[in-house]
Amino acid sequence: MSKDTFILGINSVYHEPAACLLKNGEVLFAIEEERLNRVRHGKSALITNPHQLPFLAINECLKFANITFKEINHIGFSFDPIQRLIRNIDQNGNVIEGDWGSLSGESKYYKLVNSIPEILESKYGVDLRNKWHWIPHHVCHAASAYFVSPFEDSAVLTIDGIGEYYSRMFAKGGKGLLQIFEEKGGYPNSLGFLWTKASRFLSALINGMGEYGAGKLMALASYGNPDNYYKEFRSFVYYNNEGDFQINDEIFQFRYETHEEYEKLFGFKARKENEEFSQDHMDFAAAMQKLTNEIVLIWANKLHDLTGSDNLCMAGGVTLNCTTNTYILENSKFKNIFIQPAANDMGTALGAALYVDKHIVGNTNHQLFTPYLGSQFDNNQISEYLANCDEIQFIQIENIDTITADLLTKGAIIAWYQGRMEFGPRALGNRSILSDPRRSDILKRLSQDIKGRKWFRPLAPSVLESEVDNWFIRPKGGAESDKWMLFSYKIKPEKIGEIPAVTHYDNTGRVQVVSEDSNKPFYNLIKEFHKLTKIPILVNTSFNIRQPIVHSPQHALENFLSSGKGKIDFLVMNNYLIARKNEHDLELLSRMNLSFQTVSEHLR
Repeated sequence: MSKDTFILGINSVYHEPAACLLKNGEVLFAIEEERLNRVRHGKSALITNPHQLPFLAINECLKFANITFKEINHIGFSFDPIQRLIRNIDQNGNVIEGDWGSLSGESKYYKLVNSIPEILESKYGVDLRNKWHWIPHHVCHAASAYFVSPFEDSAVLTIDGIGEYYSRMFAKGGKGLLQIFEEKGGYPNSLGFLWTKASRFLSALINGMGEYGAGKLMALASYGNPDNYYKEFRSFVYYNNEGDFQINDEIFQFRYETHEEYEKLFGFKARKENEEFSQDHMDFAAAMQKLTNEIVLIWANKLHDLTGSDNLCMAGGVTLNCTTNTYILENSKFKNIFIQPAANDMGTALGAALYVDKHIVGNTNHQLFTPYLGSQFDNNQISEYLANCDEIQFIQIENIDTITADLLTKGAIIAWYQGRMEFGPRALGNRSILSDPRRSDILKRLSQDIKGRKWFRPLAPSVLESEVDNWFIRPKGGAESDKWMLFSYKIKPEKIGEIPAVTHYDNTGRVQVVSEDSNKPFYNLIKEFHKLTKIPILVNTSFNIRQPIVHSPQHALENFLSSGKGKIDFLVMNNYLIARKNEHDLELLSRMNLSFQTVSEHLR
């Protein structure tokens, strides 16, 4: 047996099942199940499947560390089943028997969750009695942010749909430990669920699931007037300056597949899936965004007064809302804000492992966060995939960043596959599709024609750290988490018009700040593009087409070859430049003088 201490963190009960592995207090590896099973968000959040475990992710952790499951010393699981059971049984009348909130449904759910250790014991042949730890869901959210933050002391705010029962936590981190102050927001009083209901009402779904439509509505809100439906929201969503928050479930009816009360209140019918988004829909989304900004600011300021800290860590699915994050940075009493990019439920696998490490094992090690915690493939592995694909031609180039930057200036759309995969829902320069931000046609080509996204969803700018403040207005000098696309900043007035591909309707950009330390290959590419164009920015969107973000070289090739109308022009994996056969003369790129004339004839 190894003398090293290995801690495995697991999330599975709702959605975004994931696994994370720590070695002697260091975050070694983390991955979401969706990247491996190729199902968006891993699975649906059903009362019948909390015991559906991320075995592929767990095995990938073991493979990376070159250990067996028997060598795991502790397992942290991001849920406490007994808390779920005692707080949710018949807690109000708006339930469907056999489903969430009913005695029969919650009892069945409790048994399934409790069966998880036995399932793992059977799978791996290991006795877990002295290794297993149930860690409450919001504690895991809090741990996932504070324990990898740059702060010694910090207030901690978590907000999501639901944990075991509550949807919000106030905590404080100090001296390497978490202190929980309060949990509130018992069902139905959930800001996360308010967004889920809205996603269903406007049919802003992903794979038919309303839990994942919030990002669409956040983008749509920029086109609306919040005042047109703000009073309607406030008629059933109550909050005050003390932080109290309640939702009238007679209107909300979250656990029913009905929109009748919403239709009466807001005065328009629920949107059908293929229906165009109307101004009513935009105004509705804008009002909800305004309401969210106000509520979270109240909570943040209350937490500041409670803790006296100038630092704030945030986690939970709601904290992926870039508009609200920016509003809190600009308007709250806090000077500094930290959010790690896997802030949704996948991050609770990270938090469960970290909580066990600090509060149970007693490890005092501190590690600043990097999102590049997933799988990596070397040139030997990549070349095997390339050699077996008859539909491509490829060439290996030493100065791949120079070549790629020049192709981008010619209008190429390029899939960029490098290093370790990101942990979190956003591609941050290792599994990305890139293009030139100066081109006004890129939004339609890339977002709509290739990725099939709605017209109102913006593309993100990745910008050199040394140049970001020349292009964007960052309140309080920005945040540590600017490296991970978690804030939306106004483009400086004098720069508007220069980067139309990443300029949202409200003249903001969801910025990723890139430094040499955070991601050297991506930094070098943007730096080369900057030399050629005087623009220190690239368009960056995730490398996936109606699938989860690519994991393996095989996934990268499949997505590249299946890219739709408009097509991705080139795929770069490590230092291989890849094109479809008969489309680009790759031999030109091997010449020392790097003539691009023939290549550029194929680009728009």
